[in-house]
Amino acid sequence: MANTEETDITKRQGEIISLLFRYRFLNRIQIQRFLRHKDEAGINRWLKDLSKKEYIKPSCKNTQPAVYHLAKAGIRYLKEHKNISVKTVQKYYRENERSVSFINSCLLLADICLDLTNRDSRKVRFEVSVKSEYDNHPSGELLKDLSPTAYIRQTTKNQTKDYFLEILYNVPKERLRQRVRKYLSFYQWSDWEAETETDFPTILIICPSNDVLTYVKRYFKTRLALLDEPELAIHLTTEAKARQFGLTGDIWKRI
Repeated sequence: MANTEETDITKRQGEIISLLFRYRFLNRIQIQRFLRHKDEAGINRWLKDLSKKEYIKPSCKNTQPAVYHLAKAGIRYLKEHKNISVKTVQKYYRENERSVSFINSCLLLADICLDLTNRDSRKVRFEVSVKSEYDNHPSGELLKDLSPTAYIRQTTKNQTKDYFLEILYNVPKERLRQRVRKYLSFYQWSDWEAETETDFPTILIICPSNDVLTYVKRYFKTRLALLDEPELAIHLTTEAKARQFGLTGDIWKRI
C-alpha cells in the first residue's frame, strides 16, 4: 500500500517524478508542457531542487535543454508513495548508462504523446499507453509479452483504430531482427483478437535512419513471404520525419 506521509517535495514535483517514471527521459521544455505550466523560472526551480535532493539527475550527455532522468531518491519515492514494485523500478537505477540513441527515442515518445494530446478534439481522441503502464492495462499480459514502445487507440465517432508503436534506436542488426521476429510471432500465435475482441493493431515502426528503415523493411518482407497468414499492416518511417510531422502526418511507408 502506498505511503501517504508528507515528503520534502511539492505535489507538482511529485508529478515530475511520475512523468520521468512514465517516459524515462524528458527535457525541461517537455516537462513544462506536460505540466501545462507557463513559468519557466518556476519549472527550473523545481528541477534544481529535485536534483539537489537527488530525486532526479541531469543526463551526462550535455544536451540543451537539459535532459533529466530519475535518481535514487526519486526511485525510492515511487516505491514508497506510488506503490511501484521493486522489480518494476529496477531498470531505472542504470539510466546514466543509457545510450544517446535510447535517450532520443524516449524524448521522441514524449513529443509524440504531447502532439497527440494537442490533436485531441470532439472528432478524434487518442489514448496512449506506454510500457510503464502495461501492468495496469486491461490487455497488460499481452502488451508485456510483445512490449511495444506504446499502444495507441484512436477513436472517432464511427471508428476505433489500434496501433502498436515501436521506436527503434541504434542497436546491432540481430536485435532488429529479433524485434521483427517477435512481432510476427506475436501476430501468428497470440490470442489478441480473441482476448480483446478487436482487430490486430496496425504496426507503426519509427527507425533512427533511412539505412535502418531499409534494412527492417527488407527483413520484414523476407519473413512475411514465409507466412501463410492474412496481410499484416506494417508502416515504417524515420525519426526525422516523425519529429517534423508527427504520427498523423503523411510520413508512413507501408510494407
